[in-house]
Amino acid sequence: MVNRMKPKNGSPLILIVDQSGQVMVAFPSGTFRIEFSINKDFMTSKTIQAIHQDALASARTAEAAFFSDFGETFYCGFAWVEVKVRSNSTLGKALQSIGFTKSYSSRGTLMLWNPAGSSSQSMDLKEAGAMAYARSLRADGIQAYSASRAD
Repeated sequence: MVNRMKPKNGSPLILIVDQSGQVMVAFPSGTFRIEFSINKDFMTSKTIQAIHQDALASARTAEAAFFSDFGETFYCGFAWVEVKVRSNSTLGKALQSIGFTKSYSSRGTLMLWNPAGSSSQSMDLKEAGAMAYARSLRADGIQAYSASRAD
C-alpha cells in the first residue's frame, strides 16, 4: 500500500507499508524504515468467554486466599476493573458481551464492577479480586487495570 501525503510545508511525503508490517517513509531528503508490529489477533487462541472464565477463576481464588489470610476487613468500599477501549471497537463489543459497561467517570473506558461477584462489603477483599482479574486480562493481552473507592 502506498499513501502519498503533502505536509503543510509543501514537501511530498510517501508512506509505503508492505504485508509484513514494514513501513518506509520517503522524504525528499531520504527514505527511512520504521519497524513495528501490530498484534491484531491477540485473542485468536482463546475466546473472550474463555479469557473471562480464567479471569473470574483468578479473581475468586484471590478473594478466597485474602479471606483465609485476613478475614473480612471492616473497611467498606467497591472495586472494579477498567479497560481503556472504545465501546464500538471489536474488543469493546467483546468486553460488553461478558458484562463490561461504559465507565461512569472516564470517557473511552469500559468497566466491570465487582468482577469476582463478592457479596462482602470489604473493599480490601474486592480489591484482591479486581487486581487478580485485571492481571489475568493483561496476561491475555488486554490492558486492564483495577480501581476502587471507599464507601
